[in-house]
Amino acid sequence: LLDLDIYLSHRFGELPWSVRRRAGLSFSLISAAPILVWEEVTAGMGEKLKRRLFELVENEVKGGSRTLLIYSEDPEFLMLSDKVFSVVEDEVVEMSPSDAAARWEEL
Repeated sequence: LLDLDIYLSHRFGELPWSVRRRAGLSFSLISAAPILVWEEVTAGMGEKLKRRLFELVENEVKGGSRTLLIYSEDPEFLMLSDKVFSVVEDEVVEMSPSDAAARWEEL
């Protein structure tokens, strides 16, 4: 997700926003935290980086040792989910990943 060599001489706050976000995602993946909460993790990412992040998340999910709470408008994450919650007409509704993906396609 992130090539740190070119950023090692910088203070974290001086780094571009996109680099800080990727660093945060990278650090969260290597942490021992049992629950990760990500919001709009793929916003502004190129397709290659999105694919790599998706692969990393898929490996985390398959391992089953951590819980990932992801708010994303990227439909690829839906099929990795055990549960999907969506806001429909001001109500929070639980739906299967396949139903959520079908609903996404309708939008």
